[in-house]
Amino acid sequence: MFDAPLSAFDPQVHDFHQLKIKLEQFENLLHERSTNDLIGIPTLEGFDFLFVREIIRCEGLQKCTRIVTTDKTDIVSSYNIGEFRKLLEPYNFFSPHKSHLINLAFIKKYRREGTIILRDNSYIPVSKRRKAEFLNQVIHL
Repeated sequence: MFDAPLSAFDPQVHDFHQLKIKLEQFENLLHERSTNDLIGIPTLEGFDFLFVREIIRCEGLQKCTRIVTTDKTDIVSSYNIGEFRKLLEPYNFFSPHKSHLINLAFIKKYRREGTIILRDNSYIPVSKRRKAEFLNQVIHL
């Protein structure tokens, strides 16, 4: 019943199963996030635009957030760290502690006592309740 109109768009779709696979592939493309994505970060002066791949980490500072980038500049944003969690977690960022959000691509070392060392030589604590989730995510990198 539905095959005829859909076949007009793609002659290779012969049955519902193939259509379902094509729809899943299309949805994956829509939801795929790239570290080449440009994001706008609200600051006191306006907006700073960065590629996601340039962000090493975010640190919560009361009601604002400090973003540390690869070009050694810090940006202070008016967004709180919770907003950055929502924005950046789909890009392979992880929050090991309530006041930190890290780009997993910049991990240099992990110490058993619960400390992450990033490539910029910053030390980030891992909370006890997030340690297992962090280790599980790092194993699957």
